[in-house]
Amino acid sequence: MQSYRELVFEGSLPVVRAFLVGLAIGRNWSAEMLFCDEVGIAAESRGHRLLEKLHLEKDLTHVLVPERQVEAVHEAIRAARGRTGLRLRADRGLRGAGFHYEFETFSRPVAARIRRLLAQRPESVTVEDCEQREEEHPEARGAEGYAPAHDYVFAGCGNAWGPFTDLLTWHRLLAKHEWMQVSKIRFAGSGRG
Repeated sequence: MQSYRELVFEGSLPVVRAFLVGLAIGRNWSAEMLFCDEVGIAAESRGHRLLEKLHLEKDLTHVLVPERQVEAVHEAIRAARGRTGLRLRADRGLRGAGFHYEFETFSRPVAARIRRLLAQRPESVTVEDCEQREEEHPEARGAEGYAPAHDYVFAGCGNAWGPFTDLLTWHRLLAKHEWMQVSKIRFAGSGRG
């Protein structure tokens, strides 16, 4: 399983992306670098984001870099010092991550698909505070699709936690489906490294 480190750059996303893509092409890397803003990862607090927008804090770009490539990124930043305007602010290890999910459907076939999706959870990912409820209301049968009462409801929620790469795989799978609402991924505690 591939492990990642979170690198925090002082610099805008387009500049950081150009720098890292150029480095990856030059080094012939095939492993994926993940830009937190683009893959549903909560990188900083809302307060920090507001300070960035008000230009009271420098633009920070959070990137998850495969662990085996981190030292080369450090070397490239040192070598390009002063020419790119980029600075590496932090390098953090990832201990684990989590996200919240919710679902609700009034369709039995969709409920079956949701159950299959939930069953595809990697073994290393645990779910806490899991709630699922299935209700049948025969008295509402025949009501229109937008009526306040439905004859069938399957709803639930949970908090998933686990190793980042396994969690990301399951997060991406759930997020593909319109009846699943998933939060951004958050790293466990302050323990990024």
